[in-house]
Amino acid sequence: MLKKLQTYLLFGNTFCGIEYNNKQTDEIIIKDSFLTMIVEEIVQKLPKKQHVFLVLNNDDVLSKYVWSTEKENNRLLFEAFPNLKINDFYYEINSQGSFHNIAICRKSLVDKLIASYKMQQITIVGFSLGNTMTSFVNNFIEESNYYTSNTLLTKENEAITDVQLIENPLNKTHIINGLEVKSSQLLSFSGVLSHILQS
Repeated sequence: MLKKLQTYLLFGNTFCGIEYNNKQTDEIIIKDSFLTMIVEEIVQKLPKKQHVFLVLNNDDVLSKYVWSTEKENNRLLFEAFPNLKINDFYYEINSQGSFHNIAICRKSLVDKLIASYKMQQITIVGFSLGNTMTSFVNNFIEESNYYTSNTLLTKENEAITDVQLIENPLNKTHIINGLEVKSSQLLSFSGVLSHILQS
């Protein structure tokens, strides 16, 4: 109860997610959704000092999908990217059984993007890389194949087993705990959900 009150006092009851991908920026505010590629247009749609969960899912993010019994994150990271200078990159690993979705992005690029929002009085409360956030909605989606803004995901027994980049993915609507969420909004919605659940 105390955590819920603290979250409400800090952030209110409006949550927002932004996804950066190659085609567009897609944001979800619980009561609104819009597409744009320009930070200034995003700022015009949001109230001052709005908090946002950011999903970077463009060409700056490198993703690899690895089948491995390895459990240690550093070893998985170096298995996917053997010569990585770890201090120069942010990374995120979503493991589901032996299938690991590993995404990396240069810290300088992420930090610059976050700073551009800060200059506009938009607070980034968290960020994610690539399609790793799908783990938060995977169990709510009944289909064994589903899309994000740029991928087709396949799952078996509630675990993701394959991720394929798709140039023009279908934009289907999913019902997630009573909310209608389009495939193009799935990553930003997942980011907001992870923030709300404090995961």
